[in-house]
Amino acid sequence: MRSLSLAALLVAALPLSAQADLPQPAPVGTDDTALFAGLNWTFGAQGNGPSAAVGVIRSEVDAAGDVKGAILSFNIGLQGGDAGDVRLVGFTGNGDIAGQLGLGIDFDGSGAFGVGGFLTNYAQGGLTFGFNGDVGGFLGIHSYQFLEPRMVLEEVSLVTPG
Repeated sequence: MRSLSLAALLVAALPLSAQADLPQPAPVGTDDTALFAGLNWTFGAQGNGPSAAVGVIRSEVDAAGDVKGAILSFNIGLQGGDAGDVRLVGFTGNGDIAGQLGLGIDFDGSGAFGVGGFLTNYAQGGLTFGFNGDVGGFLGIHSYQFLEPRMVLEEVSLVTPG
């Protein structure tokens, strides 16, 4: 009788030891390409007032939650008389905030400019530095949110005795 209860205990404990070897979810990186729209307040050389932005954003998030990517956008003032500009910026940071650097072309004849600033979920801001010496800035909201790393189970191969 004693050997029977010992065998039953071993059989009952078997699923617990097998459970300890099951894979646990692990974060993996993800990427995203999306259209976005935004509303900025511009100041300085670009004029003072509201401007609209539309564009495409490409982002990659690694397993640790760090983000990098690029934005191509068209921006135009909403008060009239603004010919608009096109910007291409790259960004890098963590899932909460990223720094952005890039270049743009203003269609009003003032030419090329550099862009530096920050990017967060649903908000951005920064400065523009015209190659002609003009300085401006922007602060605004947009429709994009960074993705989180995905949680997946690692692949497991089972070896059975035999």
